[in-house]
Amino acid sequence: SNVKSEEYHTFEVGSKAQIGKFVFLSGSVFYTLTQNELYNYGSAHSGLSGFGYRNYDLTQRTGVEIFSKQEFFNQSLRFSESFTYVDARILKGTFATDTATRSMNGQKIPYTSNYKATIGINYDITRNFGIWTQNSFIGRQKDIVGGNINAYSLTDLGLDMRFGDFSTTLGVRNVFDTLYFSYYNSDASDPTIGNSYLYAKGREVFLDLRYAF
Repeated sequence: SNVKSEEYHTFEVGSKAQIGKFVFLSGSVFYTLTQNELYNYGSAHSGLSGFGYRNYDLTQRTGVEIFSKQEFFNQSLRFSESFTYVDARILKGTFATDTATRSMNGQKIPYTSNYKATIGINYDITRNFGIWTQNSFIGRQKDIVGGNINAYSLTDLGLDMRFGDFSTTLGVRNVFDTLYFSYYNSDASDPTIGNSYLYAKGREVFLDLRYAF
């Protein structure tokens, strides 16, 4: 298929600071230039024959990342917040399938959110039990043909238990069973791919067991 290896060139500068005893803050700006960025067209789960991998010649990502953490009541209550904004564009490249090729120069990189924000809360009820929640807000994306994929939010909840060297986490991911896509193509006119989509994971329960030795 003549797919090439990706090559990244990244520049990043940032700073971090401890503000008083309870607040930590960090931030950075970054620029990434990627040669031969991989992309796939079609969905391997759609049952259609049009599926494969190609390369964009040159892409760039410019963005900012901010993170903050606060701790209270002898670190038993902890908050964390993060925010990332990225402008991701194709400088040079084409979108090619088995039946067609078109220029993607200057367009946004598909399936790359323009922002992501998270808010986390952890509370240790006792030294052995704690509860937590993680809330993520994912911004708008473009699909492979330039159509809009709406922003969405996800919420996770969990219970941590610790007994000596043994620890376990029981949790629920995507508590509200939010509907979103891991792949989407809004163009029904392409005879190879056609309108197709792949749902991302819905609500799921997980159990994590660990033992330190």
